[in-house]
Amino acid sequence: MGRWGSGGRVAGVVALVLGVLAGVVVVGQAGRSGPSASAGAGPGEVVAGFLGALARNDLGAAWSVVAPAEAAVVVDHGRALVAEGSRAGLVGAVPSVRGADVVVGGTRRITERLAVTGVVGGWLTASSTAGDVVTGRLASALGAAPSPGGQDWTVDFGARGAGAVEIATVEVGGRWYASVLHTAVHALLKGNGLDWPRRGIAPSAGSSPGAAVRRFTGALLAGDLAAVIALLPPDEMAAVQAAGPALVDLAGPVPGVVGVRDVEVDVTETAEGARAVVRALTLTTGGVSGRFSREGACYVPDTGARPLCANDLAALLTPPHAPPETPDVLARLFDRLLTEGVPLVTTRSSAGWHVSPARTLAQALLTAAPALTPADVGVLLAAF
Repeated sequence: MGRWGSGGRVAGVVALVLGVLAGVVVVGQAGRSGPSASAGAGPGEVVAGFLGALARNDLGAAWSVVAPAEAAVVVDHGRALVAEGSRAGLVGAVPSVRGADVVVGGTRRITERLAVTGVVGGWLTASSTAGDVVTGRLASALGAAPSPGGQDWTVDFGARGAGAVEIATVEVGGRWYASVLHTAVHALLKGNGLDWPRRGIAPSAGSSPGAAVRRFTGALLAGDLAAVIALLPPDEMAAVQAAGPALVDLAGPVPGVVGVRDVEVDVTETAEGARAVVRALTLTTGGVSGRFSREGACYVPDTGARPLCANDLAALLTPPHAPPETPDVLARLFDRLLTEGVPLVTTRSSAGWHVSPARTLAQALLTAAPALTPADVGVLLAAF
């Protein structure tokens, strides 16, 4: 059983900020070509400039020091995600941030290109419009205190104690940037009493999008977490690969679901790389093998057995105490996902092709969103 601790509350500070900045990009209020909040500065100065810009609600300056690979994912998918979120009643206008007296403490170098800086004083408040579910959810996850009206959430760094919140920075191309993913991973390790390992998991790549998807799918279903981490993009998921051995130990044994072979994929080239949808595969469990092919909203076996369809997945994944509407909402959601075919999004590095979980999740959300109404979103939030 994994020992996933409470570090998510600390990581949520930067996650909330990144959500605010994503909204800024969507409405065209910020770009990365302007002056940096801390151009040419070291790790501590970057964190101080980043938080200072947020306290002044200078979101453009704050956005300029978000790690490039993380910013690229937001830029590539943020506009479409926020548009669908607005339609489904998840988000409203862009939240604002204000704060004062933010003080950073000492900086620790984890590696030559990774450092963490403590935030020891001051406060930040994120304000949202009525009906903005995303800001409230993120704020609640990090333990921020809500206002009586429920539209302002405040993080008091001083009240948490010195060193309780540490923000990670990474060096890319000779400059330091704030990194939401490194901050999240650092908080997870710290919350479980673990250090960053001396050596991470080396990236691996497929020779083509289809090869990467086949290897990734096989490793995922076999419970080979190390192989899954290795196939992630080394820029977007550098934090996960650097902490890989510790994360594998933290997760504990991951049971293999089934054996996978002869995976067939449909590959479509895109501006961000390529997308591959699994068309058919052979699964083996308990010594019995079967070939499954995607047909509409089902995966149909070649054995004459009952196909696995959207309703089956909905029944399997509905929590015991979920609202009674949950199975119907999930069935419609899975029906769209299976019918459209959710792609595994791959990106290319100098070594070959990798599977991007962030871009795959964004694409899955965009595919599923048209099947949901605001009421459906409320049901899912109550269920999960």
